[in-house]
This record gives sequence, structure tokens and C-alpha cells, in this order.
Amino acid sequence: MKRRKFLGDVAAGAIAPVVASDLLLTGFAARLRGGPDPDDWEEKLTAYGTEYMSLGAAGIRRRVSGELVVVQQQLDDPRLRSVTSRLMTLHAKTFPGSDGSKAVTWYRMAARAADESGDERARMWVRGRAAIALGYEGASLGVADVLADQAMAISDKPSLGLLNAIMGKAHAAAIEGIGPRP
Repeated sequence: MKRRKFLGDVAAGAIAPVVASDLLLTGFAARLRGGPDPDDWEEKLTAYGTEYMSLGAAGIRRRVSGELVVVQQQLDDPRLRSVTSRLMTLHAKTFPGSDGSKAVTWYRMAARAADESGDERARMWVRGRAAIALGYEGASLGVADVLADQAMAISDKPSLGLLNAIMGKAHAAAIEGIGPRP
């Protein structure tokens, strides 16, 4: 058992710097050459929507982490703040419900990036998606409720963001109502 822990610690110490170095290289290379254009980023987001179901959370998290390193170099473009907010939301979704605080941190940062983009649809979608994910997992139900309220306050026009906000709010309320019975 001690040997396994030792080997795991040694491997983590050896691998983490390589991964960090690769991410730094990717980020600087993107900054120096300008990175993908907004349309390319939109295509990547669309692909992630379908790949999430087949690749699973761990596979998506690794890829999205790399994408976030690249896109953060282009945040002076408001369209890419919208893309970034949606990538951050996807990244947050990869954390299990047991790690709700980490997911909440990412969801809040995604909401801020969406607000800075000025993209109403992204603002609603990020909050609605966060609310439904947190509500469904039963993690941070109070935050799910707040994010749902924020999404619904942005607009009452029918959209996926609004639908997710309503469903997230309902899911959180249902879970809160299930508590122990006397």
C-alpha cells in the first residue's frame, strides 16, 4: 500500500510539470499566432455538445482545459468572452456533485465572462445550464436557485437558457422538499 502511494506521488510529481509545460506552451503559441477565429470556436463548442455524451467528463475536462488556456489569450474580443463563458460552463459540468464548490467557482466565473460578453443568450444559457446541473446533482442547491433567478431576470423570451433555469429551479426545489420525514 505504501509503495503504491509512493509510486503515485512520484508519477504525479513527474507528470504534472510536463502537463503544465505543455499547457503554457499551447497558451503562448496561441497568443503569438492569434488563435482560432470566433467561427472556429463556435464550431468547437458545437462539437463538444455531442462529444460530451460519448467521451465522458474526464476526457472532456482534459480537452476543455487546453481550450481554455488558448481562448484566454483572446479575451479582448467580446465574441470570445461568450465562447469562453460556455467553455467554462462545460468545464464546470465535468466536476462531480461531490466537488460542488469547484463547479460553483467555475459556474460563477462563467457567468461573469458571459456578462462581460454582452451576449444575452450566453448570459442566460450559462446560468440556466449551471442551475440545472447543480439542481440535478443536488449540489449547492442555493446557488442553483440564485443562478436560475438571475437567468430568468435577464429575459423571459423562450430559450434553452430559460428552460434550463426553470427546470434547475424546479429540480432544486423538489430535492429540498424531499428531506427527512418525521
